[in-house]
Amino acid sequence: MKNLLSCGSRFTTVKILSSLAAFLIVLLFSGSAQAVDISSADLVGFRGGFWRVEKAKDLPSTIQAKRYTPYLELFFSHGMKKGFSLELNLGAGYRGDTKFTVPGEYHTENWNLYPVSGKVKYSLFSYYPQKRFQPYLDLGLTFLTASSTYNNPNYPGVTFISTKTAFGALAGWGVDFAVSSRILANLDFQYRWVGFDQAVGAIKDYSGPQLTF
Repeated sequence: MKNLLSCGSRFTTVKILSSLAAFLIVLLFSGSAQAVDISSADLVGFRGGFWRVEKAKDLPSTIQAKRYTPYLELFFSHGMKKGFSLELNLGAGYRGDTKFTVPGEYHTENWNLYPVSGKVKYSLFSYYPQKRFQPYLDLGLTFLTASSTYNNPNYPGVTFISTKTAFGALAGWGVDFAVSSRILANLDFQYRWVGFDQAVGAIKDYSGPQLTF
């Protein structure tokens, strides 16, 4: 009886997921969605994904830090000349705890990353403005603030706060897809080149790829 119930439950789950997938496919590719000129539209939206810090894999065994940083950003895009737009990104990444271990004791640092970026975006299919599918390339600059709260075992009960800043650059590509005349789906890939003068969670160089949707 338990096996039959389990099979029935799995079948129901698969049926629901299949129905949802079919609905999304119909929604995305339905001809009822009005075509818009994505390449010159003014946009506002959210993206979320991950930022990989490449140097986190090279740390000594006495330091434990995450390589992948959950990342969210709010973006504003303003269409300019045909195919070109300017975009402003306000982001936030959570590094989690970085653990430093020495004989007999350890301490942790908790860092958050707050990049503000501006970039120029070029839509590759801008000469076909009614296309609902628009791949693009972009290039820009970024200003990164890192903020930390941490406790030192030598000073019990005291919480330390630290802030550091850095400048860098970014470049990448992405795809915009018009779900409707007012709603776009977006997949965005960036590579950031940015580094601090001093270590932030044991790492100075925070360069790495970033994938958001």
